[in-house]
Amino acid sequence: MLNPEFIEDTKHKAIHTWRWKNPFIAGILAFLHPLGMLYTSLIATIIYIIVWTIYVYFFPIRPRPWFISLIISLIFAYYAYWETRWKNGAIEMWRYGLPGNGLTDPKKLGLELKGPDKKRYLWIF
Repeated sequence: MLNPEFIEDTKHKAIHTWRWKNPFIAGILAFLHPLGMLYTSLIATIIYIIVWTIYVYFFPIRPRPWFISLIISLIFAYYAYWETRWKNGAIEMWRYGLPGNGLTDPKKLGLELKGPDKKRYLWIF
């Protein structure tokens, strides 16, 4: 069972802080470059850069196998896609009153807001 404080914190962030973002773009940007993770979150970007640095500078086999680079990129693209979809689902559910599948852009539907609309968003988060 989920902690009620976690649910309230997520609800507060969904209503006041997070913006709806396209999960497909998040996955593609994260796959192309570690800085593409900034579209998803700053903490995930830092972890991605640390993992990538460890792989590039400390991998024992030279030349490094290309498929490991591909696997690392795919793992972080998968994470970016689902993290963005999870945040979108919370926004859709608590701000707009939609079912919350994470793929429906509420602004394109022209719906009335269920929660308060706060225009001061953090750009990266």
